[in-house]
Amino acid sequence: MFAYAIRAIGSWPGWWRAQHLAVRDGLLAVAVTLLAYVPTMSAMSAQIGDLPRRPPDALAVLLALAQSVPLVIRSRRPAACVAVVGSAFAAHQALAYPPTFASIGLYLSLYAAGAHQARFRYGLAAAASCPPPRAPGEDSASTPASPPGTSRDRPSDPRAHLRRPGSGTRRV
Repeated sequence: MFAYAIRAIGSWPGWWRAQHLAVRDGLLAVAVTLLAYVPTMSAMSAQIGDLPRRPPDALAVLLALAQSVPLVIRSRRPAACVAVVGSAFAAHQALAYPPTFASIGLYLSLYAAGAHQARFRYGLAAAASCPPPRAPGEDSASTPASPPGTSRDRPSDPRAHLRRPGSGTRRV
């Protein structure tokens, strides 16, 4: 019985490679989508910030689906897959929904973009990693203020509160 299990496991990679690309992508998308709704799998997820959590609602379900279902096209249209999954991931994080396993779709779509994107590979990488452009007339003064005691041009000194007023470095 043990020998049968070893032969079955050994033949699995060959079976997987023999499948059409659309079948493999579809099975991967179904697996990620199903695992997104397993409560214990939410610990394995991508998360950018530690925002206060809000309870999930219908929009959270739609955003989780938008992070996992587009994996069906990851090999044929990697740029579209990255765009949809990345936008859904950003919205999911910005709205502070609880993490789900569907966020792993971001990693899978980024990998597919690097592995399968034939044309405009460098342009896609630049577009995915650059911040959005500023609006005309917007300058750095309109960004949020720094926390008290810090400066944007120099790191804050953790021992600044130990100095007496008037001692230490002089500001120019």
